[in-house]
Amino acid sequence: MKILTYKGAIQYRRISKKYRILIRMIKLKYRKILRLILKLLGREIKPVSTVVFRKLTAIILNITMLAMILGPVFYFSFYPKPVKSAQDVYNPSANAAVVGGFTSPADAYTSNDVYASEGSGDDTHDFYNYNISLTGNTINKVEVGYEACGTEKLGIQVSWDGGNNWSAEQVTASMLANCSTTPPPPDGLAGPTYFDFTSATSWNATLLNNTNFRVRVRHVQQGGPGTNYYDWFPARIDYNPPPPDATSFVNDDEVGLTDGGRISQQITISGTNFGNDPEAGNRSTTTTNVKIGTFQIPDSDVTSWSSTTIVFIISTSINVYGGTSSLTVTAGGQTDSSPLDFYVYPDITSITTPSVSNAARETETIVINGNRFGSTTG
Repeated sequence: MKILTYKGAIQYRRISKKYRILIRMIKLKYRKILRLILKLLGREIKPVSTVVFRKLTAIILNITMLAMILGPVFYFSFYPKPVKSAQDVYNPSANAAVVGGFTSPADAYTSNDVYASEGSGDDTHDFYNYNISLTGNTINKVEVGYEACGTEKLGIQVSWDGGNNWSAEQVTASMLANCSTTPPPPDGLAGPTYFDFTSATSWNATLLNNTNFRVRVRHVQQGGPGTNYYDWFPARIDYNPPPPDATSFVNDDEVGLTDGGRISQQITISGTNFGNDPEAGNRSTTTTNVKIGTFQIPDSDVTSWSSTTIVFIISTSINVYGGTSSLTVTAGGQTDSSPLDFYVYPDITSITTPSVSNAARETETIVINGNRFGSTTG
């Protein structure tokens, strides 16, 4: 962009027609502002020449245009980015009757089309041991769902202290959907419907562990006795995971090379908060990836992923050489703030000699074959 000058006049010819109109409008606006400022300062307007106005107007226009250009740059560079949240669903693995109790309650642990049931009004059952482990995460939302059908309503409560205190009960607004048969056939129910219990308490990871978190389900009778069938009582937790933290790596193919690797060598990264395995096909996305500098390791070369280790192969297509703080891990949309030093080393694969194998005479030329030699010497 050419900065405007006051020499002679604003150089309108260097600006497209649509911007000339805008410049004229801004110029007129700032002439009025300048006159007002001079008047407030007690200066006479008359002595201010056209040249002075041109100079001042050009300066103001330059500042305005720079602000328009640099404003978005500063905003997107320094404004805090929103943290991407995650959402997981958990199944109960233990139960206990409270009042009356359900028949075959363990059949409501998973969505497997095998049903727990209950046919007496106000019978109540607890489900717990959801195995929710979210230490270090910020909890955004806590929900409990149900897959059920029958001729009555149901109510659900949650506890965050092992059953000493309970939330207000949430009851289905109407009767459960009628079962097509009794018991329902396989695949006879739609996906779960969820109640939101986020406001029940100030949730954290400790309140969701197996010691504290409980779900209580009550058969809410609406008239004559009827039977409800229950397939699943999942807990759904929305949370902000902490950013990944890669603490070290090992070159599995050349253990002595401690600060990098060569093409096709296997590297194992160790650390924390890498998240659950996104599975093959999803290990190299914008929100989940491993990078060396600007080069993102292809999905096919990320061979293993767990919450504490990632294994990848240095790709044959890599086009960078690594360096200080070049190895980064991104998980759940968050990138490690303390990347590791990592260098991509050259690899000699063979030598070509003119006379005998792996040897040469004085003045003969030896050709070294390999990769990552770079395009310049020194």
